[in-house]
Amino acid sequence: MSFLKPRTEITYRHILSIALPIITGHLAVSLLFITDTMFLSRLSELALEASGMGGLIYFMLLYPFSAIGIGAQILISRRIGDTNYDDIPRIFKSALLLLILISVMMTFVIIFFSKYGLNYCFRSVAVVKGIEEFLHYRVYGFTFALLSSLYRGVFTAIERTKVIMVSTMASVLLNVILNYILIFGHCGFAQMGIGGAALASSIADFIGFLILFWNAYFSKLLNSMRIHQGKILDTSQIFKVLTISAPIMIKFFIGIVSFAVAFTFVEKISERELAIAQVIRSVYIVFMVPIWGLNAAVNTLVSHVIGQGKTQEAKQVMHKVLHLSIGITVFTLIGHIFFPEALLSVFVQNNPDLVSASVGSFQIMIFVQLSFAVAYIYTGALEGAGDVKFIMFMEIVLCVIYIVLTYGLVFYAHLGAITVWIGELCYWVWVWLCAEWRMKSTKWINASL
Repeated sequence: MSFLKPRTEITYRHILSIALPIITGHLAVSLLFITDTMFLSRLSELALEASGMGGLIYFMLLYPFSAIGIGAQILISRRIGDTNYDDIPRIFKSALLLLILISVMMTFVIIFFSKYGLNYCFRSVAVVKGIEEFLHYRVYGFTFALLSSLYRGVFTAIERTKVIMVSTMASVLLNVILNYILIFGHCGFAQMGIGGAALASSIADFIGFLILFWNAYFSKLLNSMRIHQGKILDTSQIFKVLTISAPIMIKFFIGIVSFAVAFTFVEKISERELAIAQVIRSVYIVFMVPIWGLNAAVNTLVSHVIGQGKTQEAKQVMHKVLHLSIGITVFTLIGHIFFPEALLSVFVQNNPDLVSASVGSFQIMIFVQLSFAVAYIYTGALEGAGDVKFIMFMEIVLCVIYIVLTYGLVFYAHLGAITVWIGELCYWVWVWLCAEWRMKSTKWINASL
């Protein structure tokens, strides 16, 4: 399997060959966020708020467990780097077993929480009913979304990210079409509103998973690695997957919970402030896309070079990815600086008052996204190097500070929706500083994964 060996020199072109398909796929997802916001804003601000919070809750319960896919990606990348191919199918099957068990458990958690937990989190009865409707249909896609994270991790580890792009774009295109049909009741279907948006996403998750599975099952490369063969229960590999994934999982969970808590603070001010926060969140997710792709690239490449024994090159790889991250972010911020209202109008249609009210929060995103572009590459490099425990402890401390800060800004400084983004700016600057401090030593490189 010599064709699995990583390249001896990592260039900017090589980095982009991994990152661009992921970025393209995520841009398609961003298009979905835009169309969701456009469609639902035509219904009402309530539909926009409820679907936004429902999506955030769903993401909060899904995203942490995608860390198992990232853990498998890191371990498989490391095995490719040190040419230990025999462990790869055992790593994959161990991660697959964990995700199947988790998906069954979390499906019941979502159903229970949507019926009995929402009233304790939100003041508005209308918002609660909207979120409950959203989660009722969105839960159907949970298992497929979770399993897809594992296959995406595998394809990223072997640097075959075009498959991810095809899967994502196909599912997003289907999602947009189904959104139009189900939200508004076209082509003979009943108008479902919020529920239609959720059901469309669940169906699209299923199709996206099928495309990934089909490509994995018939891939010459993956078949040579025998990822779908052999025993599914290997306790030693399950332990390794959990060792690398659990700290990332905790980090994801704490990060998304703290973000959701900040939104619940804003919701207690007014529904208008929550709508502003949701609009800016949609914009934020779109402009995070290139950095997500570059984060996946630095994660894989750092793990590769460390597996090859070239630990001294890990930081050089990170700096190359960092240059691309900053350059792309500066280019994408042009709209924030010169025509903020026009850009916001793409996300919010037929509501100029909401657009005008969102401009203040939107402009602070210039600084948020610049700090994110740097900090997220640092954390990707740390994860690829296996320094996941440091990231976990850093996340715990910084998120506690973030919650305290946003609470004070909402209830004592009375700043409204902009509070979330001031807190987000502070958070990413703190992450950047902590990660840079960590990299001044050699403790961040774990060569024994």
